[in-house]
Amino acid sequence: MLEESFARMGKDHIGRKEPAAADSSKQSVEAMLAAEVAELKDRKKARFKRHETNVRGTAFVELPKAEGCPTPEEVAAEIAKHVRATQSLPSRHVMRIIPVSHTCFVSEDDLKVLATKVAEQHFPKDSDSIQFAIDFEHRACEKLKRKDVIDTIANAVPQPPHKVNLNAPQKTIVVQLVRNVCAVGVVDGYKDLLRMNLRKLADGDEPAAKQTKAGAEKTAETAAVPAEVAAGDQQDAGAAADADKAAAS
Repeated sequence: MLEESFARMGKDHIGRKEPAAADSSKQSVEAMLAAEVAELKDRKKARFKRHETNVRGTAFVELPKAEGCPTPEEVAAEIAKHVRATQSLPSRHVMRIIPVSHTCFVSEDDLKVLATKVAEQHFPKDSDSIQFAIDFEHRACEKLKRKDVIDTIANAVPQPPHKVNLNAPQKTIVVQLVRNVCAVGVVDGYKDLLRMNLRKLADGDEPAAKQTKAGAEKTAETAAVPAEVAAGDQQDAGAAADADKAAAS
């Protein structure tokens, strides 16, 4: 799924290992194929690295550490739009793909620092007004209350010029608490893309903005049951993985 997305975006070369210099005429086709399969099986050489979260139905995939690599938000949006356009699923095992570009440990102090970083990057004081909303979910984590997390992030965003719009936000700050990790992504048109729910996009469902409040809350509470993928960038993916390993140890 990610390989196909990078190809459609013209980024198929990003993160690929340079082929080793060798005289291919002296190698059999079987040997060349065996070498390629061995490289694909080597996790350390994998283009997209998967990190276990130890949470049922949730995986974290690290994007390549390379110049010119698209952001997690760009990759997730491209996949979602492609699924909507083709009405076909790229994988029967994935229900949602959630972009992650910032992470921290689940604590009030770390969340405040992260919220400031997100606000400065995505909602600068001297920019035009941006209408935003916050989408919160938690998985195997009860350390912070929903209201406290939302208030901390919302208070970090300069208002004015920016303002909250729960019905039709231009940008949505997606917050996921997964065990000891707080993962955040900022997505354009998140509700229009049905919260990156690939199955609903393939079925041609109406935008999430038209759902009732009760329906939306119910979706949020049950979202962890099917398989989901969180795509993260090269810096924060390591932080998320390290935090999760610390939680497991």
